[in-house]
Amino acid sequence: TGLASLTGKLISVLAPVTAARDVAWKVDLDELLTVDMDPADLAEALGNVLDNATRFARTEIVVAAEREGAQIRLNVEDDGPGVAEEALPEIAVRGVHLVEDEGTGLGLAITSDILTAYGGSVAFARAASGGLKVSLLLPASP
Repeated sequence: TGLASLTGKLISVLAPVTAARDVAWKVDLDELLTVDMDPADLAEALGNVLDNATRFARTEIVVAAEREGAQIRLNVEDDGPGVAEEALPEIAVRGVHLVEDEGTGLGLAITSDILTAYGGSVAFARAASGGLKVSLLLPASP
């Protein structure tokens, strides 16, 4: 699955939401990066992460990826309120949502389950902007 192409399609679906709030997208993806995953599974996993970023970003969402050996690290960062350091491990727990009345608490758990099935993983950290940084470790195509 072409990472840049699929990510571009997902962003084009979400762009009207971010445009209405003046949130800019900064995307740095090499067109040659390909992921060894079913396109629908990758779209589901990445779509959940991008959707979260659109809900919480104030002015900007940054999407970047690089190959790391047999894997690709895809980072999605927003400049929203972020998550307290002690709550980061809870983000991908099924049914946990850290903001009242925000979502079902299933999206990032589903993302984690999908990536685990492909030998990948998801990690959470504080972004340089203070928001949330989600790192997806994806299996690269040979």
